[in-house]
Amino acid sequence: MKCNRKLIIDKLAGELSARQTAKLDRHLAACAACRREYEALSKVWQLTAATLEKDSFAAEISPARRAEIFAAASHEEKCRRRNRIIRRLLEYAVVLAIGIVLAGILLPPLKPARKKVRQLAMPGRIKSDLSVKEVNRLEERSQARVSSWKRSCDQIGREEREKKSAPALGATTVLPASAPAPASEMNFKHLRNSLPVKDKKSESLLQVSKTPEPAEKPAGKVSSDETPAADSDPGLNFVSCPAQPLSTFSIDTDNASYIQARQSIRRGNRPEPLKIRPEEFINYFNYHYRPPANAVFAVYPEAAPAPFRPQNILFRIGIQGKRLGPNAGRRAHYTLLLDTSGSMAVKDRMELARKILMNLFKKLNSSDRIALLLCGDRTVPVFSLRPLTPDNRKRLLNLAAQTTPHGTAAFADGIIAAYAYADNHYLPNGSNRVIIISDGIFELDDAGRRNIAARLEAARKRGISNLVIGLGGDGDDKLLEKVAALGDGSYVFIDTEREADELFANEFEARFREIARDVKIQLEFNSAAVAFYRQIGYQNRQLRTADFRNDKVDAGEVGSGQAVTALYELKLKDGVPKHTVVATIRIRYKKAEDMSVEEKVFYLSAGEIKAKFDAADPAFRLAALVAEFAEALRYPEASGIASPRGIADKLRALWLSDYRRDNQVTELLTLIRRIK
Repeated sequence: MKCNRKLIIDKLAGELSARQTAKLDRHLAACAACRREYEALSKVWQLTAATLEKDSFAAEISPARRAEIFAAASHEEKCRRRNRIIRRLLEYAVVLAIGIVLAGILLPPLKPARKKVRQLAMPGRIKSDLSVKEVNRLEERSQARVSSWKRSCDQIGREEREKKSAPALGATTVLPASAPAPASEMNFKHLRNSLPVKDKKSESLLQVSKTPEPAEKPAGKVSSDETPAADSDPGLNFVSCPAQPLSTFSIDTDNASYIQARQSIRRGNRPEPLKIRPEEFINYFNYHYRPPANAVFAVYPEAAPAPFRPQNILFRIGIQGKRLGPNAGRRAHYTLLLDTSGSMAVKDRMELARKILMNLFKKLNSSDRIALLLCGDRTVPVFSLRPLTPDNRKRLLNLAAQTTPHGTAAFADGIIAAYAYADNHYLPNGSNRVIIISDGIFELDDAGRRNIAARLEAARKRGISNLVIGLGGDGDDKLLEKVAALGDGSYVFIDTEREADELFANEFEARFREIARDVKIQLEFNSAAVAFYRQIGYQNRQLRTADFRNDKVDAGEVGSGQAVTALYELKLKDGVPKHTVVATIRIRYKKAEDMSVEEKVFYLSAGEIKAKFDAADPAFRLAALVAEFAEALRYPEASGIASPRGIADKLRALWLSDYRRDNQVTELLTLIRRIK
């Protein structure tokens, strides 16, 4: 029998049966603790009974009054019991209601969301801001076009029968130019490809229209005379090389997408597919390319069979920028815009922002000048452009420490004010940069978006670049990334003090000392060797073929010692001779010191392609596995892409052989294993 104080009290009250009393007595004889408690309670019980016997109040209560008291007590007990039952029923009802509400919120979007992901995995993906209603409307339109095609075919058949002229064996029927595509090919993905495609540069990077836009052009599609993918699987959009041998894009040195995905996985969630940008996963890691000795860039092409599709070839272009050294580079003017809205108080975001500022002030040279503007309901300059003397560093840190988040952020006004300040204090022959620190939580109307786009475009043309530092992870990540892209800068995301320390310890020169601007890459594939190809990532950085040598077209910047990696997957033709050039790599850029333009050319021949994936350089294999992981998150329902478990198995073997001491790769392996 277990110790039970209630039974002891019931025994003292004389409410136990003979069997229970005997059982309790046996327990008291065996349990010293319960026996001591029983003896103590017995003394209290006896003392209480003796005191009550000496009091005469019980005798003074009349029998009628006694009956009323007992009746009231009985009624109170019944009411209490009824209330307990009602309360319990209400609790069940509330739980049921919450379950129904959550089901109503969460379950309906699942089917459209899954449908959207499948659509995004197809060639000619629909832009992510198309609503489900619009998608359904487009599907209905496709069915109407199928019916129209059938009517056209029937008409053509009647005309042919009337002419009594049958086509020759094996001849192909040619439809009129206005006739729709054959029904076997007229499905929704072809309808999306048939929608008009906007010029990449004419389309505002800060879209203000509320209406659905035309479908986004697939990677590599740059003009109306360049054909879309002719051989594709969901998520693997291959382009026909004979029809479109050139692929042109701007470099991208952002890494925010990887850090945000890492944050989501650590919380036990699978990252949102639409927020996965594979190039930012790839470029987060250090592949230790050798810097050039006497040039701005060194280029390292390498190719080997793809790790999970060995019938295809994975082609990597590694680009390494020169290192300026800690004291090299031009004088700089920095205009800091710090978001001070109330949301910055959540989860110590302002503390992280202060940590970032502290690291920045320590790294800048004393000859650099800095200004600080606080962006809240209105934007206030609190520190004018002054050199970073020791006293000024202390003043800036005190200002940051005294800043209290509150209200909302007038983000458009803040950016315009910061760029106006940088423009008014422009440093000729120097580096002019706006640094934006924000969690991305703000309201922005159409006019604000247009004003931001116009201001960024004008500043970029004058040579004012930016660095956008995102915090939190629940803000408008897409807008912050676009502000960086249009502002000729880069977008980094910081979620811990460790990331803040690494940014300034390992990446400061890369982020703050530029060596080249408007860096563009153009791949020319040899159609005699390559049947199909696809680029992994860089969908937001595609350029038209003619833009490569148009030096007025904006592209990305590269900082001191910074590296950029791009990957292509190729389907080669059979029997390609080893001496055949498979791809020609061209890189074009403006040197930061004088804005003069340089163009360099590199080649990959068939004989340089490794026979096996495991024979490739460890850095090549790491980039391949990182890219596969990013695409597994980006296209969770696509066929042909490896599972996280398969990626983890290959990565573990690579980690054991080459990357045991690399914290980034160790962390990556842990993240992949946590994906369900």
